[in-house]
Amino acid sequence: MATDDVLIEVTADELRKDRRIWVAGFGVIALAYAAFQIYTAALGPYIALVQRAVHVCFALVLCTMAYRMKKEKEGLQPWWAYASDAASVVASIGITAYLVMSVDRLILHVGFTSPTDTDIVLGFVMTFLILDASRKVVGWMFSWIIVGFIAYALLGPWMPDALSHGGYSPDELAAFLLVNPQGIYGQITGTSANVIAIYVLFGAVMLQTGAAKAFLNIALMVAGRFTGGGAQVAVVASAMMGTVNGSAVANAATVGAFTIPMMVKRGYPRSFAGGVESAASSGGQITPPVMGAGAFIMAEILGIPYFQIAKMAAVPALLFYVGIMMVVYFEAKKNKLARLTAADIPRWRDYWPELFMLLGPTAVLVALIVMMFTPRYAAFWALALNVGVFYALVFRPRKSDDAPTLRASLKQSNATILSGLIEGASTVATLAVLVAGAQIMVGTLGITGLPLKLSQLVLSLGITHLFPLLVAAMLIACILGGPLPTVPSYLITAAVIVPLFASFKVPAPAIHLFIFYYACFSGLTPPVFGPVYSSAIFAGAGLWETAWESIKCSFIGFLVPFVFVYNPEMLGVAGLGSALEVLGLGAVATLLASSAIVGFWSTRLSLLQRTLLLVAAALIIAPDAMLRIAGVALGVVAGGWAWFSGRHAASVAGGALRS
Repeated sequence: MATDDVLIEVTADELRKDRRIWVAGFGVIALAYAAFQIYTAALGPYIALVQRAVHVCFALVLCTMAYRMKKEKEGLQPWWAYASDAASVVASIGITAYLVMSVDRLILHVGFTSPTDTDIVLGFVMTFLILDASRKVVGWMFSWIIVGFIAYALLGPWMPDALSHGGYSPDELAAFLLVNPQGIYGQITGTSANVIAIYVLFGAVMLQTGAAKAFLNIALMVAGRFTGGGAQVAVVASAMMGTVNGSAVANAATVGAFTIPMMVKRGYPRSFAGGVESAASSGGQITPPVMGAGAFIMAEILGIPYFQIAKMAAVPALLFYVGIMMVVYFEAKKNKLARLTAADIPRWRDYWPELFMLLGPTAVLVALIVMMFTPRYAAFWALALNVGVFYALVFRPRKSDDAPTLRASLKQSNATILSGLIEGASTVATLAVLVAGAQIMVGTLGITGLPLKLSQLVLSLGITHLFPLLVAAMLIACILGGPLPTVPSYLITAAVIVPLFASFKVPAPAIHLFIFYYACFSGLTPPVFGPVYSSAIFAGAGLWETAWESIKCSFIGFLVPFVFVYNPEMLGVAGLGSALEVLGLGAVATLLASSAIVGFWSTRLSLLQRTLLLVAAALIIAPDAMLRIAGVALGVVAGGWAWFSGRHAASVAGGALRS
């Protein structure tokens, strides 16, 4: 479960090839970071301030080192750059040591209410370190957004009346951010330290030990024989891969390297092949059981178990992927594309070790979450089982094994696990820096009361309809999610937008999921196109053509959030029966809409037929029972017309052949 579109990415292969002390130090610190997170996942976290401060400290150190390694690839670096990095590392460690030693004063004796001069000075320094690390990780825009929130807290008395507040002095704000429980080391940072980190490590180790190959084989076995098999494999494999790595870009690069050439080889247009992969890759973060990092933060903000979030997300995620598969089905029918052959599809018995290594830990993870164990505890045991099964399969008895072979296997196996931990730790570091930056924004929002002021402003403007606010929330999440990864995009949008819906009595989880979905899908929209760019390269297609095809494939996904806001029973809040009913209606609507999008049923459709199918799909998922009945009736008429058109076209073609 990695973050999306980070600018810093360090692989274990790079570390092995580079023998410099600086680079080796990165590997050692990354392993120490992973060990710290695994230890606290197994035995429980330390005192909150200690756990979070150490978590952020490791992240700042690793991001500083990784950034310099990245810049070294571009050319020789000046001495002062290394001196600046060294100062940042020393400052991060020093401030963390100070906080750990000050726990009794700050927490047990509520010292954060009367900060010292040292607290103030170090608050300025730590805020600067996080701003600088955010710049190094994802560029200037995120840092400037943080600065904007800080400026609002400082300039409150000079803001327009509707947005004004008492304001805070720079000293007050610096101390608040460092030592107050709502500051840098607040609730969201705690979620990153206690939950997200161990899931990222679990996903990284799984991928290193063969999960990617297992996902592709399972997808081939499950979907390979369907109509449009080459593209259906891409959809299924990307859905499964996304639950582990959570990154649309990495998903498109990992799975797309195999599936996109397979689709092109079987006749799919290059832009469509890239569009299928980028659309399917973007759904990983909304797909249970793991989902993306933002889902864990959502559970913490809402104060509900993560299992509840996963249950609510299940039906919408299923409809999203059913929508893509239906588009693929009709596209394959329209272009008369062949299915995969038996030779292309692996046999279950040939790949059982990889499948067991994938399915065993995943089953344990899901079982422990369902049994209401903490997500942290479930991820630890899933990781432990994954490593245990990996070693058991490597060293299963074979007659050909001798001592040198076993030693070589042990060395290679150890390197594989260490690679997963190092790469996972580097991803945890980037996420932790982004979460700490987002925590600064959330903290300043809390002390300035901006969300409440915006709610009052909305009421004063007389906005009484839900739909315009939903559209505004969608646009903000998509715009922010272009240059920013999913987590900060979701957090910023949710912190500002969610309070605006208070008067509409929409369930809070529905609004949070609504925002989270569009933060995840923002990579498919202009101007950044993260996963689309990656897929277009593999497909050898144009960026904008691939982007258009990806939006066409994920069209249902862009509508689903509106559906579950107006029909909260889709999230299971009204029981399993209601959720299944909405799922059934949603599947029918998805079938009709997908046919209309592609322009094909059993023959090519006219504009009127496509319009009728889209209207029928919209009515079927409407919250009103009479509209649903009308939609079903219109769907029967439009679908029947399309079917008879196909039969007529086939009979005409057959008659022409006979004559």
